[in-house]
Amino acid sequence: MRGQLFVSAALVVLVAAAGNATVVWLQCTTAVSQMTTAVRRVDGSWSSPVTLSTPGRSIWYPHLAVAASGAAVASWIESDGHVAVVQASVRTPESNDWSRAAQVSSVGADAEDSSPAIDDTGDAVVGFTRDDPAGEIVWAAYKPSAGDWQRAVNLSTAGDYAVDIQVAMRTGGAAVALWNENGEGRLGVWSPSTGAWAQQGPFPLYGVKSLVADSSGDVVAAAWQSGQVMVSELPAGSGTWTTPVAIPSSQPAVLGLRWYFGDRRNAAGASVSHVHRKAGRFAITLVATDAAGHAVTVTRTSVRISPRRS
Repeated sequence: MRGQLFVSAALVVLVAAAGNATVVWLQCTTAVSQMTTAVRRVDGSWSSPVTLSTPGRSIWYPHLAVAASGAAVASWIESDGHVAVVQASVRTPESNDWSRAAQVSSVGADAEDSSPAIDDTGDAVVGFTRDDPAGEIVWAAYKPSAGDWQRAVNLSTAGDYAVDIQVAMRTGGAAVALWNENGEGRLGVWSPSTGAWAQQGPFPLYGVKSLVADSSGDVVAAAWQSGQVMVSELPAGSGTWTTPVAIPSSQPAVLGLRWYFGDRRNAAGASVSHVHRKAGRFAITLVATDAAGHAVTVTRTSVRISPRRS
């Protein structure tokens, strides 16, 4: 199982089975921010930093996935001067060199964030969200170890609000994608035998924040749901996920959930429905309060609401 040591908005560190640590971070210069990487070898020495992003462009949201073999994929958001696009670079198990960055999202709408994954042989996948005219839509791009990045595929339904995509690679080149669509969990699977994504289906967890796979093919999904951490496992060699279970926590459970929709209306509860009376951009805020009276506020700014279709 690859081990994640530290993650922040600007720095990610992952360790392969041999003990080498790969680091990616957002490196700021006087003009732009760059996607930068280096390796701390098991003997304690460091490689020279390498810039992965396009010269002259600023980047956001660096992400990294490393397999036990040392194969790695990095993804980030980069401005092309018009819109934000998803870029990705890979490193094979046999090499210390990264591939030239490839744009995996198409031009036409802003990409918002990405999620990369890779297996021991170098098969890779990147999931991402775009702010398309039809609504927030999740996509995924696949790269076989011996080939180029394939054209990204839209996994969600046009017009739906789809976010929080997470991806993982199982042994044998199979990819798994989970995301939140209209407040419900969705699942997509890429099959190496068909070379395509299967039709999306329901998944019992929504808002999955962590999706990891080990070298045996076990996959574990974790989500914050109903005031607690919920996990579900896809065992190696199986196509059936286990029933989600709650991880015991010493923290007080969330008792109150209050939603503010940016149009002077609000609602309460874990599952709510709201219709904006007009199209536009709104700040959607969720306030969660626990039994001790502590409150956490999360705001998603500038959410675009499209006109309702008949």
